[in-house]
Amino acid sequence: CLGADFTWNYGWVLDSYPSTIHRPGSRFNPGYTLLSVDVTASVLRVRSRYCTGKRGTHHTSCTSCLGLGPDLNAVHAWAQQSAGQKPVDRLSRNQLAQKLDVVNNKLRKEGLKRVNDRKYLARSRQKVNAFRELVDIISSNEVPGLPRLLSTAKKEGWGVEKVCSKASLAVEGKYHPRNYTALDMDLAILVYEL
Repeated sequence: CLGADFTWNYGWVLDSYPSTIHRPGSRFNPGYTLLSVDVTASVLRVRSRYCTGKRGTHHTSCTSCLGLGPDLNAVHAWAQQSAGQKPVDRLSRNQLAQKLDVVNNKLRKEGLKRVNDRKYLARSRQKVNAFRELVDIISSNEVPGLPRLLSTAKKEGWGVEKVCSKASLAVEGKYHPRNYTALDMDLAILVYEL
């Protein structure tokens, strides 16, 4: 028995035939062995698991091999299903490639998310350090005009780093905050008149 020939009508046979079903240990054994593939004519030569090895009287195949039509139809139906949630050991080469693309896209997104998380963490640590520096400057020094400095910072939308910088300059006497309040003006006039 030379096996039986069947035409594969679902796309190019090397791309669309789920050859993974023939791997050892596959849960979806189709009941036949794939002997050869004619890629130009899309013809599969298969042999039944129950092949007698003897030819029929008018055929080159035994009756077991010739009776594989329903098994091949089942494999044909598997090949037409979308890859979606189908088990890997029932996928064709095209479906495996599609599934691999989906997994690669997910990995890339997760990788980008992890990179973004690292950047966010680094920026958060930088902000925490800036707040610590601001607290150190305010608690260890007498910052002249601190309420005015903070008021100006709020009005102009300064970040913590700029507030630290201006507070350090104010401690050194190189920055004099403006933005005087009414109370500051009254105190200045009172001191001037005295």
